[in-house]
Amino acid sequence: MASREGDLNRVFVSSVYSSLKPVRREVVAALQKARYDVAAMELWAADDQPPLDVCLRELQRSDIVVLIIGPGYGTVLQQGISYTHAEYREARARGIPVLAIVVPPTEDLQPEERELLQAFVTEVGSTALFDRLDTSDRVPTAALAALAAAQALGTLGERLTFLQSAETFFAPYLRDTPAVFDHHGPFIGHANALQSVTNFIKGQGRLLILKGQGGSGKSRLLLEATRAASATPDAPTVRFVDPGAQWSADDIAQLAPPRVVVILDDAHRRPDLDRLLEACLRQNPDVRWIISCRNSAIDMVKSQAGPLLGNEEYVTVELSSLPENDAIALAKHYLGQPLAHLADQLVRLADANLLVTRVGAYCIADRRMPPELLSQKPEAFRRAVLDRLLDDPTFNGQSSIPPKPTLQVIAAIGPINTEDESLITTMSAYLKIKAHELRQQLASLEHAGFLLRRGRLVRTSPDVLGDHLLHSAALDANGKPTGFVDDMVKAFAPAYFANILGNAAELDWRAATNDGPPSVLSNVWREVLRSLPCLHNTQRVELVGMLRRPAFFAPAQALEVCEWLAAHPDAPKDEQRTLWGLDDAPDRVFDAI
Repeated sequence: MASREGDLNRVFVSSVYSSLKPVRREVVAALQKARYDVAAMELWAADDQPPLDVCLRELQRSDIVVLIIGPGYGTVLQQGISYTHAEYREARARGIPVLAIVVPPTEDLQPEERELLQAFVTEVGSTALFDRLDTSDRVPTAALAALAAAQALGTLGERLTFLQSAETFFAPYLRDTPAVFDHHGPFIGHANALQSVTNFIKGQGRLLILKGQGGSGKSRLLLEATRAASATPDAPTVRFVDPGAQWSADDIAQLAPPRVVVILDDAHRRPDLDRLLEACLRQNPDVRWIISCRNSAIDMVKSQAGPLLGNEEYVTVELSSLPENDAIALAKHYLGQPLAHLADQLVRLADANLLVTRVGAYCIADRRMPPELLSQKPEAFRRAVLDRLLDDPTFNGQSSIPPKPTLQVIAAIGPINTEDESLITTMSAYLKIKAHELRQQLASLEHAGFLLRRGRLVRTSPDVLGDHLLHSAALDANGKPTGFVDDMVKAFAPAYFANILGNAAELDWRAATNDGPPSVLSNVWREVLRSLPCLHNTQRVELVGMLRRPAFFAPAQALEVCEWLAAHPDAPKDEQRTLWGLDDAPDRVFDAI
């Protein structure tokens, strides 16, 4: 985004307008006096209420949001929510920190609006800094105090930016504190692939696709190639896109330099890949891309990127297994001299996978893996070393709670906001542990590198571990669904339903490419189809939105849902929209599809 990374200077003020005009004026004046750069509708709008796209554009350029909830819910938009509610959701989606202040509702508030307002308050209760006031007079003071305290304590963290430098993108893997999954170790092997990617960055080609199995070292190679290319004169600008980051026209507008290379790591996680590439190309006809993906996703990536290139050729670099000598050298480094004699056997069992080699070496060196495991088959060895790693108390801090169940839940429903109190309550109840124990464990797992933070959202890391965790929870030893995914839907829907669908659909997709087990989502898809006749149009629009990422991995199932909706436009009335005099035509569903 077009903001300064880590600098919280531009404050967006979000609230209802008419009933809070005096309060807003005082808040804006107080923030300006405190030398904040303030974004507020009264500073740019000639009318009382500017269009929503104007508000969201200004919000997207901001570093932090001061959200004032009350004394009413506000005007309901065509989307079924108010301006303020839409601004809050936009901030959450973009990882922009929110300071929420709730003021008392007016006494004459209608029951329907009071219900909407309370639902909004409940949703925003997941915000890290949340304050209730007994009078609106204290809002300016409370906003200043919250901003000062948040910056002093460092509780807001760094906002999620769309285009990042290599050092920012890889910061979680370059910390001073050693971790099993960091990028501080030696870069051994893959010399040809490294040279190819480095030459591409410095050269003129339009697109390079880097493919390889999970854990083969694609991300590390991209880091090393970027470093090598940047050391040469007249190196192009290189920017990384986070797999989960949303984007806007303002983000794409940053692609102004004539020589810029945009790198999309794990591009198979982006259902909007084709739209993103097209937007980049329209902004800068000279933009060039590097796209990394897993081997099984190469056809999907090519189908989205290829049409944009026309007759231009693109380069494909495959990151295959390390040559045996290189793999053994890497294993010896992590085993240490006393155990170097085990390197040959470790490499064979790890099937030359870089991540499994490193984790296996750690487990062996720390005596966390009994000798008999060295005689197992590669797949059994992979499962064993990842499980042994999760049992390491070093990475679980002072918590006595086993980390595996917690990480399995996050692998299924993530990415998650660990500051969401309603989620903490639900997770602690599901895991049968106390909320404070869960918070302590989440912090320890993030510190150890098992959880990767992007803005306010965290997910399991690395992807190979997340895959293992979800696979081990969702499928039994015979490859049959365990019902874990069904349990996740019951416990964490609707808030995390879209994430669960996406993650489980990807698990099914990976399994299908290898003639794997039956779908872990069979029951869920059946239940979705069964529920369709009961959904009013607003709910149908929301469901279609939830299918965006799952449709990338389960197109047949998503198409079946959309075809049913298109063939059955008659839906139960949305009483809330009818009450507010809003359009409830089926065209809204068609537009969403």
